[in-house]
Amino acid sequence: MDFITKQISSLSKVYLDGKCEFYEIDNAKALKGERFSYQIAYKSESRFTSRVEVESELKDAITVRAVGNVASELPCYPVSKFFCERSEPGLFPDVLYNIGETHFIKPDNWFSLWITVEVPEDIKAGDYAIACLLYTSPS
Repeated sequence: MDFITKQISSLSKVYLDGKCEFYEIDNAKALKGERFSYQIAYKSESRFTSRVEVESELKDAITVRAVGNVASELPCYPVSKFFCERSEPGLFPDVLYNIGETHFIKPDNWFSLWITVEVPEDIKAGDYAIACLLYTSPS
């Protein structure tokens, strides 16, 4: 099974066709009490049900959600199309869905998981690793 992942900024938009910039990140900084978000973009050649698990000292402060797509018939007016990433109607990443026990991985398109870290006010300064693991689950 071919499964590709890229850890990217929360400012990036992950379009289904993958025609977007994936500037990969491998570390970031956040202040005490700050909310920090990033994405894990992925593409699979097959469909399967997965279980998402987070490994980190900050596990209790981390939420994982799936980024869903919404239809837009008029993403921007013709006069402003030069300032938009896309001016054609289509599906755009926007809504965040809570993930339950399992998450369905759809094939052949790019999707993403939205990772939010609510940095505790009383956290000790330092480096904190975050690993998001996707396990295949029986369908």
